Amino acid sequence: MEEPRSLFPLLALLLILVGSTSAQAPRVVVDSNSNLVVQASPPNNVSVFAALLLNGQPLASYTQKQEIENALGDMQEMAAALSTQFSTALSEVQTSLAQANARLAVLQPLLDQYCANLTTSMQLVQQLGAVVASGLEFFQIQNTSYLFLADADSSLSSTLFRLDLTRALGDQWVADQSNMASSFNGEYFALPATTTPAPLASTTSATTATPPPPTQPTAGIPTQNHFLAIAKSDGTGVDILRFNSSRATGTQWVLEQALPLDGPSRARFFSITSGNSTSNNVTTNVPSTTTYYLAVAVTGGVFATVTPGNLTLFRFEPSRAPGSQWVAEQIIRSDGVLDCVYFFLDGTSYLALTNEYRIDSSGSASPQANSTILRRDPAARVGSQWVLDQTLPTSSAMALEFVQVGNTSFLAVANNHAAAANDNVYNISSTIFRREPWRAPGTQWVAEQDIPTNGAQSWQRFELAGETFLAVANLNGNNTAIYHFSTTRSAGSRWKLVQRIPSSNPSAFSFFTVAGTAHLAVADQGSPSGRRTPTRIYRLTPSAVLACWVS
Repeated sequence: MEEPRSLFPLLALLLILVGSTSAQAPRVVVDSNSNLVVQASPPNNVSVFAALLLNGQPLASYTQKQEIENALGDMQEMAAALSTQFSTALSEVQTSLAQANARLAVLQPLLDQYCANLTTSMQLVQQLGAVVASGLEFFQIQNTSYLFLADADSSLSSTLFRLDLTRALGDQWVADQSNMASSFNGEYFALPATTTPAPLASTTSATTATPPPPTQPTAGIPTQNHFLAIAKSDGTGVDILRFNSSRATGTQWVLEQALPLDGPSRARFFSITSGNSTSNNVTTNVPSTTTYYLAVAVTGGVFATVTPGNLTLFRFEPSRAPGSQWVAEQIIRSDGVLDCVYFFLDGTSYLALTNEYRIDSSGSASPQANSTILRRDPAARVGSQWVLDQTLPTSSAMALEFVQVGNTSFLAVANNHAAAANDNVYNISSTIFRREPWRAPGTQWVAEQDIPTNGAQSWQRFELAGETFLAVANLNGNNTAIYHFSTTRSAGSRWKLVQRIPSSNPSAFSFFTVAGTAHLAVADQGSPSGRRTPTRIYRLTPSAVLACWVS
């Protein structure tokens, strides 16, 4: 009875592979008659045996029992030699690994100590005024850098600092304008200065008209108007200040328009242009189809008393007289709303809102309040274009941050506390959500990762040397935690804790770059006992930071 010929080539190749470990390695060639031939120099039993199998012939017609036994014996000897080689190689690898681990054991404490002192490597360059800081806003006007420090204590005032590089390091940020209203945040934005375009040349046909050349800025006339919207912490509304360069330093920001509101907590600027959008706070040379908005989170009452809240959207109307150009366009009910963020994805504008609490049927406030994502429907009538897109499970959410890494979108939500009234009420995770655009609308945002936090107050995204980071302010944990994003880590663990910076009730951040140097400003609200602490400005050195933060 013949053996199954379909197995002969496979067995032949196995023999060739085993034989290749010896000095008499067989190989397969094609002879002049287009037949496969196994060659070995000198010929051995294995090569002969493989040739018979490769040609698919019954073994009994070519070999004797002794020849088969000899070939099998050769195979056993080769297998033994191969086993010895593998054992030797494995032993060498294990020895090398042990040596590497020994070296790492020596170096790791040094690296740990280096990373533990990273706040020193970050270089604390300056501390700004002891206040109850609730917000930071960095911006630049021409070649001058500013940092607005919002003070939530209604008995004090917010301060605008200006960077003076002619002064010594540690004293470069100087108060530019003080006695500004106490506030929860300040939002800088710029609008194109109103100009009168040159008239078209006289022509007989509109189709042959040649447009005028671009109008060049006139010396001394700004191409932008600069504004600062301040959400006042006394609960009376939002002040919109306008920069007037003709005034003396320290008095250049003057009130342009007051928006009366009951308990504003945050003001956010954004613009939408002809179906496209930009979330850049500085908008230059935009077409007339651009619409500017100011979204104000209105908690309701002073310091978030239990009253219904809303998100009020104001639209800029350039045709109106200065002082009345911001008009309310839509009011959206949202209990306990504290913050909002605008983003634009796949041709659609969105607004995400955080809700600190919800009012239940008994009129009581519960921290178990879902946060919401609104979607803009441009086909709807003005005043009702923003509609609910999705809700996100959150708990006393204070703030959120939109993050775009490559083609992946994230929303980081700061959960402040849980419903239970105990000592661990603030030990609650904050969630980073990821958008899955292939899912049905209303279900696209899914939980990506839960981050352990302690009374989270805010998030700040920043990039350093091409890497993406998120900083979270743990108000009750007295530290700022920094997380690094990596695509090499699996989903659910892509954001890795890389550093904690000691702080006293941190509340807000601002990341900025001046003269090519990166900085991170951390605002503190002070201790529960009432001790006020300064806002700290750190200088980040990429080589020092990345040595410990990227892995």
